[in-house]
Amino acid sequence: MEEDTVHFHEMGLDDRILKALADLGWSQPTLIQEKAIPLALEGKDLLARARTGSGKTAAYAIPLIQRILTSKQTVREQAIRALVLVPTKELGQQVQTMIRQLTAFCSRDVRVADISGKADISAQKPILMEKPDIVVSTPSRVQAHINAQNLQLQTSLEMLVIDEADLLFSFGFEADLKSLLCHLPKIYQAFLMSATLNDDVQALKELVLHNPVMLKLQGSQLPDSSQLQQYSVRCEEEDKFLLIYTLLKLGLVQGKSLVFVRDVDRCYRLKLFLEQFSIPACNMGPLSLQYLFSEGSHDSVLKPYGFKMEEIEGFRYRCRDAMRSVTKQAVKEARLKEIKQELLNSEKLKTYFEDNPRDLQLLRHDKDLHPAVIKPHLKNVPDYLIPTALKSLVNPLKRRKKKKNKAGGVMLSKYKFKNFKNE
Repeated sequence: MEEDTVHFHEMGLDDRILKALADLGWSQPTLIQEKAIPLALEGKDLLARARTGSGKTAAYAIPLIQRILTSKQTVREQAIRALVLVPTKELGQQVQTMIRQLTAFCSRDVRVADISGKADISAQKPILMEKPDIVVSTPSRVQAHINAQNLQLQTSLEMLVIDEADLLFSFGFEADLKSLLCHLPKIYQAFLMSATLNDDVQALKELVLHNPVMLKLQGSQLPDSSQLQQYSVRCEEEDKFLLIYTLLKLGLVQGKSLVFVRDVDRCYRLKLFLEQFSIPACNMGPLSLQYLFSEGSHDSVLKPYGFKMEEIEGFRYRCRDAMRSVTKQAVKEARLKEIKQELLNSEKLKTYFEDNPRDLQLLRHDKDLHPAVIKPHLKNVPDYLIPTALKSLVNPLKRRKKKKNKAGGVMLSKYKFKNFKNE
């Protein structure tokens, strides 16, 4: 007989945390949250292994917030009580966002600051002078602030979290981490959260944890390495766009696709490029590539894939035509348009705009932004361009529909030929 799930309201959490959880729509904890939160609230050190996406961040953030709220019932002095170490600034931003969501109803009592970004050390000093309750950062940035005497943790720190612990050493933070540990108090509660338990995590365990409880939780939602096939195609810059166009437009890749790119500008560039061909695309914002390589995927073999680029050479001029529309100005205006839409749709700014209707009017009537000129003739793919080897695979339902329409007297193929005869 399975154990009954422990719900959030049974964990002895502050009502303000419960209200924030309800606002997030979390009716019950995930497995890692159910097991880790009660142990953390008892003051135990934790070493938890769980897959990315299992709710690890909230599993340590909720106990941090609860302990700070409890502490402030007796000690009102403002101090840095918790430090969350992450391997990347992108993860730092995500952790800060999660903590802010969980402290939505107690933000005056629990303040969080993310200093993992690339801002100048001196620019971040005022943030640390306010002594936020929770500081999120990479080890190197914390060490830099300690060296600059902007940060003092030895007397106030009560909790230490190392998130994605399996990546910390591999990202080159070993020396920084060992150095900053010398500046922590002798007694503190610590959590190591990791997708794997490799040698680096074992080394961190010896350095940081004291008689920890180990949680090895398996998630069934994600495939392991035996269920993954990974391939690489080496090609030039222009060929990358040609290849992704072919894969998506001809339906060679089925279902939804997640594409990682180098930076935000390139993200918008690819989005605008795909929209030229009426391929729906959206930007998800910065994500860390660590999420591609969680538990097990390091063991997968990346196989070279011999894609016959000469078979799709006929599409090259269409891709070049589309790329001419995706200028630097088009990318800039696409970003501005998205920011403008976010401002107009923001629930947090709704009250502001009600009090300042002129600002809303000015925003709505700002000059129109035109990210890129969409060329309608690129939407469809003429039959004569489809490689012979793929004709039987590409959109068979659409081809059957075309024959049916032709029988009804509509000459679709003639119309399409007219559209493309001058290209």
